[in-house]
Amino acid sequence: SLCHLRGRIWSASSDDIKIWRFLESEGQFTRAGSVAFKKTEIPDKRQISALNTNCLAVHPKSDKVLSASESGVLCCWDAETGSLSSSFSEPDKVSICSTSYFDRNTLFTGSDSGMIRLWDLRERKHVKFFEPWRNAKMPRAQWISGVAVDESEIFLASTDGNKYLVVFHVGSGTVLGTSQLKETPRTVSFLGEKILVGTSDSKGSIPAFSLEAKAAKPKFESTLRSVYGITVSSTQQMIMAATGDAKVRGKNRPIIDVYNGSTRPSASMACTAN
Repeated sequence: SLCHLRGRIWSASSDDIKIWRFLESEGQFTRAGSVAFKKTEIPDKRQISALNTNCLAVHPKSDKVLSASESGVLCCWDAETGSLSSSFSEPDKVSICSTSYFDRNTLFTGSDSGMIRLWDLRERKHVKFFEPWRNAKMPRAQWISGVAVDESEIFLASTDGNKYLVVFHVGSGTVLGTSQLKETPRTVSFLGEKILVGTSDSKGSIPAFSLEAKAAKPKFESTLRSVYGITVSSTQQMIMAATGDAKVRGKNRPIIDVYNGSTRPSASMACTAN
């Protein structure tokens, strides 16, 4: 998973969370720190590990980065130091597959139960839940693989294990549109008036959906088969995507692709330890 805050890129891989700076003029990444944890004690005595971090999320006006894990634990990390500031758990102990901020103090999570929850971060508890597959009279979602929020329109886009993209209004829960995908969706993000969906297929791609046109153009090509995370710069000019793992010195490391005005990556980097 990827997120972008104040010129820094946070990436969660199979064994840690790293922080990067991207030099756009040179097309290069440089290390800017890491969240150095293997096991962290949290209030309810459950143990979490960087090995099962499923997703990351940030809000541009916040100084915290949030991670969500396969064990249903959400952690808030200090954006400057990488230290743990708070944590709380999914009440049903289900795996959290995706997350996205609504505003500075509220957050959406999607789980492998097919449910989307809205959380109050100040109270550290969920206040509302959605089941978009039920509202749209779709097959029951296997899992919510991606959630994204367009704050200006208060729209929520989600993808699920049944290969659907669903867009609905947060306040009323009304489903505004659905699209059935050919490939398995892994993540979703807004880009202006379009919705980017990272897929897992024979080639790996990021189709950009227009709900009005009910079409997916353009389609960004990924380096590897699966696209697990997408983050868009604050200017909406640059897209970064985590596109699966590649072998680097005998270890699996995620690849970050950068798209800047083209459907093909202008730069790519393996997230190595050095």
